[in-house]
Amino acid sequence: MRRSEIWGSALLILTAAIYTWVTFYFSAHPLAPDGQRLIFFWGIDGDAVVGLTYLVGGLVGCAGLLLLVPSLIRRVSLRWLRVLTGWATAVAGIAAAPFVGLFLLVSLILCFGTTVREVAPDGRSIIVTQDEFDGDVVHIYSEFDAFHYRWSGEAPELSGPRTISSENCRLETSGEALVLSCGAGTVTIHSDQRPAG
Repeated sequence: MRRSEIWGSALLILTAAIYTWVTFYFSAHPLAPDGQRLIFFWGIDGDAVVGLTYLVGGLVGCAGLLLLVPSLIRRVSLRWLRVLTGWATAVAGIAAAPFVGLFLLVSLILCFGTTVREVAPDGRSIIVTQDEFDGDVVHIYSEFDAFHYRWSGEAPELSGPRTISSENCRLETSGEALVLSCGAGTVTIHSDQRPAG
């Protein structure tokens, strides 16, 4: 077995292991006892970790294929079959390139969604997420435990381009409720964890 075959196989196995771990640990979102989705947060949110891991894993997998496939094609003993296999592999690679590029682009976009953690004066905290496409999808998550936040609902009042940022948002207490203000939009999060505009 050639060195390129060993490295190519190792990179493909590493990619499969990374994808399996991320899929089971981060992508399969755990649920709170009431059935609401929980997200992981430890400085960055779980979706950013998934996107970054998929991006790196995709690049590592492509590198593994680039090391492994040419070496395997060279092992074909009949010249005409080796040439045919090489051309078929090249055509398949060209056909797959747009899909691989799209996968890597979506993984990159997952890395850069806006996620802001706000802490109220009484110590309670929330996570606010906003998509990077046009900013029209805003979700609020309330604190569940040390590393997980529970989905509380959407907040269309806060949607718009670049409305969510740590400089632009403020979380205050109002009795049992929390009041989140981002720019001109304000959302009240009641003790039952549902945002109300």
